[in-house]
Amino acid sequence: MVWTALRLSLALAVAAVICSGSSAASANLATVCKKADHQDLCYSAAKHIFKTETITPAGATKASILVTLDSTKQAKNMATTMTVKVKSKDSMESANFNVCLQLYDDAIRNLQKSLENLSDGALSDLKINLSAVLTDYSTCDDAFAEVPGLASPLGKINSQLNMLTRNNLALASVLQ
Repeated sequence: MVWTALRLSLALAVAAVICSGSSAASANLATVCKKADHQDLCYSAAKHIFKTETITPAGATKASILVTLDSTKQAKNMATTMTVKVKSKDSMESANFNVCLQLYDDAIRNLQKSLENLSDGALSDLKINLSAVLTDYSTCDDAFAEVPGLASPLGKINSQLNMLTRNNLALASVLQ
């Protein structure tokens, strides 16, 4: 449900980019997002925050981090819902969801620190905190992978969060 909502919101943001009337802002956005691993997500994140303003590399990075932060909170809510449904069925799966909840909390803190780093101009710390976020998402999936035959039910959302965070890192690298 949250995964579908996230995909829908990103699709609508892409549509907004395609339909935007400001060719100067679009050209600026294309230049800023050129370095991103997933340019379509970069466009979506930036246009989600900046409707008509000129988009700077720092502004696009902030927008992308904010979208990742919001998406991580949605993923945490989804994991919380799944945990409640699983508690009575499988204690190992429930434990894995609890691990993911803790990791999502860590990712949220690291994304908030990243916003502070960006604001303060602490670009090395920004990259360190964004790298930590990537580790949080993959460690969540690893918790499920340790149990034979158990795939992470959060794998798709973690993959999307991973792409967003890799974009954050790519955008942060343009700032130096």
